[in-house]
Parts: sequence; C-alpha cells; structure tokens
Amino acid sequence: MSEALDRLRKAMLTEQVRVALRNGLTIAEVQAKYPTATKRFVEEQRAFLRQTEGVPDPRRVSVADEVVALSDQGLKVRGRDRPKPPPPSTQAGFWTWT
Repeated sequence: MSEALDRLRKAMLTEQVRVALRNGLTIAEVQAKYPTATKRFVEEQRAFLRQTEGVPDPRRVSVADEVVALSDQGLKVRGRDRPKPPPPSTQAGFWTWT
C-alpha cells in the first residue's frame, strides 16, 4: 500500500510541476510552490515538456534580447539618441567636464 501511495504522490507531483511549467513559472517559483520538487526534477520535467510539447524556456537569455524586444514594442532605450558628452579632462587631479 505504501509503495502504491508513493507512486501516486510522485505522479501527482509530476503533473503539478508540469502544469506550473506550462504556466511559465521558473524553477525557483516551482520549488517555492512545491517544496518536495528538487531542482533536478524540475529541470527534467522542463526538458521533457520542451521535447514533447515545445514549451518555451521562461528564463531570460540576455539584456540585449530584452532591449530588442522592448524596442520592437516601440520603447526607446534612454540615452540611445542623446549626443555623447565630451571626453573628461583632468584638472588638479579631478575629472571634470570641459
């Protein structure tokens, strides 16, 4: 009986983790929601879903990708269109703008 309950608990945890990953939760968020799910277990389930269902990886790849995505939405990166300040000059050991 105990072995059957363990298998049932494992199957329930597997499905709960998969549903959470389908909803876009990260590994840390899944672990916070389901404390019995190890990081390795969640990573394995994410890899499984990626192969079988094509579930995208919710992790951020880089800041550059985020800038491109925001630019595509019509937002501007501050300072992109502003002229560059003049180079600093040294005056009595301190950096100042000339």
